[in-house]
Amino acid sequence: MSTALVGALTLATSNLRNQGIGTSRLVAVNLAKEGVEFVRGFRDSNWLANQDWDIGLVSQTSTSCAVIESAMTAFTFVSDAICQGEITDAAYQMYRTSAGRYYQGGTESTEKVANMFRKIRLQSICLAGDIESVQDENICPNDTQKIGVQVVSEVRWMYGDAPSSTNVIEKMYNWR
Repeated sequence: MSTALVGALTLATSNLRNQGIGTSRLVAVNLAKEGVEFVRGFRDSNWLANQDWDIGLVSQTSTSCAVIESAMTAFTFVSDAICQGEITDAAYQMYRTSAGRYYQGGTESTEKVANMFRKIRLQSICLAGDIESVQDENICPNDTQKIGVQVVSEVRWMYGDAPSSTNVIEKMYNWR
C-alpha cells in the first residue's frame, strides 16, 4: 500500500512540475512572438504614414539590441556592451502587473519582477548585387543596400534551477 501511495504522490508532483514548465514555456513563446509583431507593427505604421519603412527600427549607433518600452510605443536601444552581454542583464528584465501583463522597463519597487528576460535583435538584411546577407549590426556596409531586417526575439526564463530559452526569428523586407 505504501508503494502505491508513494507512486501516486510522485506522479502528482511530476504532473504539477510539468504543468508549471508548460505554462512558463507558453508565456515565453508568446513574449517572443510579441517582440516580432511589435517590429512588424512599426514597419507597417511607417508605410501607412508614407515614411521610410525602418524609422524607429534603427539606432543612432551600431547596436542592434533593443527592448520595448513599457508604454509599448517605441524601442529603447541598449549599449553595445549590454548587447554583447548576457540576456539576463537587468536591461532585458520583464515585469508583470497584478493583471498579468508582462512588460519591460519597470521597477522592482512597484511591480513584480518576472523570471523572464526578452532581448530583441534587429539585424540588417543587405543586398550587394544578387547576394543577400544578414549583418550583426543594424547598419549595412557602404557598398550594399538595406532591403530588410531580420528580427531575433529571444526570451530566457528559469523554472526552478533549470534555465530555458526560446527564439522567434523572422525576416521582414521593405517590399514597398
